[in-house]
Amino acid sequence: MHRTDTVRLVLTPEQEELLRNAAEAVAKFIESENLRRKQLFFEKGVVDDAWMTAWVMRETVYFEIYGVLGVEKLSRGVQGGG
Repeated sequence: MHRTDTVRLVLTPEQEELLRNAAEAVAKFIESENLRRKQLFFEKGVVDDAWMTAWVMRETVYFEIYGVLGVEKLSRGVQGGG
């Protein structure tokens, strides 16, 4: 048995544009990371499953994507806590 709930969002045009831009940015991020890992596998025969590699790339390759999402700069280390 599966249960599904459907929610309809009523958005302003500005909110809809922001969500579309965020969805595009996230899709680009996932696509570029998958491509990088695929190329690494075919070139070196290994799969990079370490999150650290993507973390290092955050300020170069993924900078544009973070800008679309409204993230100015990420600091190294764990956010929050303590």
